[in-house]
Amino acid sequence: SMLFVCLPEAEIKTRNDTYLKVTDLPAKSSKKKIGIMWSSSFAPGLRGHRYAIDKQHYISLIKETPHYEYYCLQSPMTENDTMFCQQNGINVVDHVDLYNDFNKSSSFLASLDYVIGPSSLNTELAAACGTTFFHIANAKEVASMRNGDVDLISSHDQLSENTVTIYPIQNYGERSNYEITKDCFDHLKLIIKKL
Repeated sequence: SMLFVCLPEAEIKTRNDTYLKVTDLPAKSSKKKIGIMWSSSFAPGLRGHRYAIDKQHYISLIKETPHYEYYCLQSPMTENDTMFCQQNGINVVDHVDLYNDFNKSSSFLASLDYVIGPSSLNTELAAACGTTFFHIANAKEVASMRNGDVDLISSHDQLSENTVTIYPIQNYGERSNYEITKDCFDHLKLIIKKL
């Protein structure tokens, strides 16, 4: 981004603190809570095709990490999204309007331990509230935007100290989006299992 080229380091440096101060946090449960999202609200067209995450990747993650509670951050939700959540033990967040209620959304997102998904309002807002965001970088330009270099494969995120870029272990190469995303999830599973 040209913004990072033009501004001095002191102007763009992030910190390990939250950007938003959240009040009225719900009580933490005994299980760690993970919010998941498979596409941004701008899913139609090329953006949805390029960055969306096949929900099947989440099924594998959930099966391999049963000691976590999963919450759907998808907003707005379709009937298919709701059915998918119900069939796979993912909690549907129906007590908060994740698309229109900034205050309640912030409180809920700050109560999560982690969020996983593409860059979108809910995942970025969670990071701004102090929740660790595992950003699935399933396209080479995503890694470039978040790390500042198209050839740099790094988990460090230049836009947020609360975001961890999850890139494919075997790099991008000439593979399908499904294969690259699966590789990102394999990388994520290695990290999640150590938490």
